Amino acid sequence: MSKNNGINWKTFLVSVLGTAIGVALTFSVNGLRENRLKAQAQRLTAIMVIHDIDYTIDVLKDVRDAEQQLNDYSRFTLEHADRLETVPDDTLNNLVYMISRPDAPFRFDTSKEKIFHSSLDSWQNLGDVKFMDNVQQFYHERQKFQIILDNSPQWLEPLTDKYLYKLYTRYGMTDADRFFKDLRSYLKEKLKDEDVVAFLTLSENRIQVLNGYIDRWTKLNDENKFQMGISDAEMDNYINSMKEIGKPVKKRALVGDWAYTLEDNNTYEYVFRKDHSFTMSRNVSQLWHATYWSGKFKYSLLLGGTWSMEGDSLVLVHKPDNYGLNLDISELIPQKGKEDTLSRWASDYREMVLKEHKEELEQAPRDAVKARMDPSGDKMEWSDESGNILYLKRKAPNK
Repeated sequence: MSKNNGINWKTFLVSVLGTAIGVALTFSVNGLRENRLKAQAQRLTAIMVIHDIDYTIDVLKDVRDAEQQLNDYSRFTLEHADRLETVPDDTLNNLVYMISRPDAPFRFDTSKEKIFHSSLDSWQNLGDVKFMDNVQQFYHERQKFQIILDNSPQWLEPLTDKYLYKLYTRYGMTDADRFFKDLRSYLKEKLKDEDVVAFLTLSENRIQVLNGYIDRWTKLNDENKFQMGISDAEMDNYINSMKEIGKPVKKRALVGDWAYTLEDNNTYEYVFRKDHSFTMSRNVSQLWHATYWSGKFKYSLLLGGTWSMEGDSLVLVHKPDNYGLNLDISELIPQKGKEDTLSRWASDYREMVLKEHKEELEQAPRDAVKARMDPSGDKMEWSDESGNILYLKRKAPNK
């Protein structure tokens, strides 16, 4: 029969079997690929959430440190409430500033939380039930604490009249003696206010509350890392992957003129030379309204020194002798009879700033930033240890 119809059944069966095996292998490979992608997504989601908790803890530590500083200022001031003239100027100034209600109240960064809640896949990707419970607990507690920060008198700064701002604009840059005299009178009256005194005396309690959240969330996140088997090195790689944009700066590519420009022609300009010297000029133009004059105040700050590349860090060593400050008060219009006052203030201000900055440079002449360059070679990113980021553009081709 097989001979009559011309079919080679042996070949046919081998072909069918091969096709079946091929289909099975395809499904198997696809299944393995899907499982691998799911595992990667699960791990990436877990790392994102763990980093968000770590970041929140770091933010709370900064808040706690600021609260500790406030506690130091307030304890000293309350001990000398009947003789405020003995309290240093900077202590008074900082204390009043720290208990003044800010225009932009403190807010936790909830961007990662929103990303996490925007997709049901995020919850499914976590996989581990205990980890999911921990994440829900953290976000719930952080939301509750934000409500407390927004509404509890214990956490709301008591000074809301913006007196410090008004006093500063009136005398802050023109008459320091008058400024601190009025500031002491203002604070003396405020220390009779029960709400102000209560806020100051509750500082120690706020520190304890912050430490409680820090300890609880740190323990929770240590459990998360252990539960998901995520090492510190893996977390560091994730953090670095978010930061690593562009490529390291080469010495030859750095040479040239670079600038960072703000509105109203405010600029930072750097010139890096082949001999490893550099100069920087900061040109500022701003409107200024004071007691005895108003208009546009301009100045140029000049710096210089040497540069070098240490790994991916650009190191600038400033030379105090290369420091200069040029003031332009030609567009500040004084009140009639106050022309000499403006000239004297400008001269005193220049000498004061020169002295302060030169002393600062002598004590800490070295500055370092992490420098990276985009593929075009005409844009550069600088970031420092505090997280500040600056973007510069090339003004001229390499020399």
